[in-house]
Amino acid sequence: VRSRAPAGFLAAPLTAGVNCMVVQANCHRVMKLSGVLQEFHPGNEVVENVHGIRETFLLEGQRRRSSKPTGIFKVYFIGKLLWAKGFDILLELEEYFRQQTGSYFDIDVFGTGPDEVEIKRAFEDSAKRENRMLDNLSIRSRRPPLPVRFMGMKDHSF
Repeated sequence: VRSRAPAGFLAAPLTAGVNCMVVQANCHRVMKLSGVLQEFHPGNEVVENVHGIRETFLLEGQRRRSSKPTGIFKVYFIGKLLWAKGFDILLELEEYFRQQTGSYFDIDVFGTGPDEVEIKRAFEDSAKRENRMLDNLSIRSRRPPLPVRFMGMKDHSF
């Protein structure tokens, strides 16, 4: 079987070398968002999670905070939907919050990912599973569904 780039074993290291030379000639410090990226300037690289927040997002957050009555808790998640991001812990926190306050906090989830279907199912099944157990015990107190809204992918560049 012939590869689409038969000289790829030569082109990859050559391209990496040229990239390093250009970066070293033109940059005194390289700031990377992830440590898994290629090293361009060893010794002069810093891995930083640098995220700019537009003024409009901050103003909207202040507006919403001032318009909400106290005692209503709402959280949001923005990112790739992976179990490794802590959704299992979020489910546990929902239950703990309900035990302490008698209600759940609202969650808006923005994003998609490889674990999206499983995560959605876990949030839906969490209440259903307990309600099935209560039905088997003939207990009338049913747990309401979790107030989670999956918003999908949103373009936040506007």
